[in-house]
Amino acid sequence: MMLQRYMNSHNGFLLPLAICLAAAAFIIGGAFLIHLVTDAPMAVLTRDPAATVEVPPYVGFLSNATMLVWSAAATICLFGAAMFPSAHAFRSCLLFAGLLTVTLMLDDMYMGHEKLAPVYLGIPEKVVFLVYAIAAFYWLIRYRDVILATDYRLLVLAFIFLGASVGIDVLDSRGWFPIDDPYLLEDGAKIAGVIFWLAYFVQTVRVATAD
Repeated sequence: MMLQRYMNSHNGFLLPLAICLAAAAFIIGGAFLIHLVTDAPMAVLTRDPAATVEVPPYVGFLSNATMLVWSAAATICLFGAAMFPSAHAFRSCLLFAGLLTVTLMLDDMYMGHEKLAPVYLGIPEKVVFLVYAIAAFYWLIRYRDVILATDYRLLVLAFIFLGASVGIDVLDSRGWFPIDDPYLLEDGAKIAGVIFWLAYFVQTVRVATAD
């Protein structure tokens, strides 16, 4: 039995190989395309930002930590979705959540709603927030039966903290927030929300796959 599983794993080698090569080519090709379009030096696109601008490695500590948690949450969602058959309600629920998580992670990583969309694509920040809100609301409504069958208290806390982070960001951008330096509150609420987001899906996948 073990030998058969080993042989089956080798027979399925070509598909993961193709996916890995395609993913690597897509990312490397994207860096080269940006280089061609913007004339940015390749070192700027490939090296660590802290090394590029010659700042201490702890610069962006909280932001980098948030990226790691976003990535873990996306991995849990997408891997969890792959563990269920195509007709299972958890599969599409986790797949949608995983894609939403990847989108939010990329937005956070590359300043999507702050710079990329409004400056380079001409899309107002409000529109980006609205799209994310609609996507999250659709997920909650579309998969409400699945979500209500889970221990959704962690999910509620995730939305509370993430909502607080967005609220602080909006108030501060308009000069309405009473604190001059709200970054610890804003980004602290964000990473707390993402941690609860991760914890919810870890708990959900663990319980669902144990049944």
